[in-house]
Amino acid sequence: MIASKPGYRRCIAVDETKLYVKDVWVYIWSVVDVDSGELLALEASYNKSCLNILTFLKKILKLCINIGLEYRHERLGLRSSVERFFRYLKEKTMVFHHRLSARNYIQGVK
Repeated sequence: MIASKPGYRRCIAVDETKLYVKDVWVYIWSVVDVDSGELLALEASYNKSCLNILTFLKKILKLCINIGLEYRHERLGLRSSVERFFRYLKEKTMVFHHRLSARNYIQGVK
């Protein structure tokens, strides 16, 4: 969890993506406050199960004072803040994935 205190959240965006890390797919869920752009939570898992996401969402609801359970699926619009975070995360991890291979690391140490 990243946000430390519960607060009023008018709208949050929840999304998941997957990254390829060390020959394994890792699923990453994140939650962003749409109004402030604050990253509220980040969770990583090796599998994509309902139990993982339900546990994650229970933690998120504790960070929201106004626990309105209104839900709306969006493909564009308010969701762009969480997509922007994932784009940043993928750009940063791709640098390490492409430039820091095991062979290059071993050659650099010698």
